[in-house]
Formats: sequence, structure tokens, C-alpha cells
Amino acid sequence: MINKKNMLFFLKFGQIADLSINENVGSQKQKNKLKSMFILSFTNRFQDVLKMKSDTPARRD
Repeated sequence: MINKKNMLFFLKFGQIADLSINENVGSQKQKNKLKSMFILSFTNRFQDVLKMKSDTPARRD
């Protein structure tokens, strides 16, 4: 689940995605498609990690 705390992280990540997609990629449409694919794959991975964390019972040391 994406909450306000994570949203800032995703905004920052979007800026990184912008920088990492080369200017020579081609049209703006291609750049947008690449960027959204990049962010989507990352978001899915991030949600998997959050799910794994929530499935793990809290340790009591």
C-alpha cells in the first residue's frame, strides 16, 4: 500500500527515473512510456517487499 510517507519516496524516484532515461531515447511519448514502465516495475517490487515485511511476525528481543 502506498501511503503519504512512501509517496515522497516515489516522487523522488520519479525524478531519478527522469534523469536515468537518456535524452537520445526518441520522442516524448517513448520517454513517458519508458519512465512509467520503470516506475511501475519498481513500485511492484517495493510493494512485494512491504508485503513480505508485514507477513513476518515482529521479533521480541
